[in-house]
Amino acid sequence: MAVQLSHIFKNNLKGRETLLQSLYFCKTVDSSLVIYIPKHNKFLMYFENDIVQVDLDKSYLTSPETAVKHAIEIVKKMRIKARFLQLENYYTSMLPYIKPNFDFMCCPRCISDLSSKN
Repeated sequence: MAVQLSHIFKNNLKGRETLLQSLYFCKTVDSSLVIYIPKHNKFLMYFENDIVQVDLDKSYLTSPETAVKHAIEIVKKMRIKARFLQLENYYTSMLPYIKPNFDFMCCPRCISDLSSKN
C-alpha cells in the first residue's frame, strides 16, 4: 500500500499555505494526498483501542462554497494527484468518522496558549 498523507483543509490564507506545504511534503517523500474539507466542526477517529473526537474551530467551515475550488486550484498547480475524502459514515453520536489508515496527517491550526500570557 502506498504512503498517504491526510490533510484537513482550512479555507483561508494560512490553510491554503499549509496545503502547499503538504503537497511539497508529498512530492518529496512520494506520498499520495487525501484532502478532507470539513462540513462539521467535529469528527471522530477510530483507532485500534481508542476513539478520538477532533474538535475544529469555526474557521474550518469558512466559505464552504469555495473550499473545494481553492483546494483543486492549489493541487493542480503542484501537479500532484490528490483525492477528496467524503465522510458519509456517521456513528451513533451523529458525528462523521475517519478511519485512521494514513501514514501522516496534517491539520493546520492557530497556536494560542493563554497560560503563557502575563
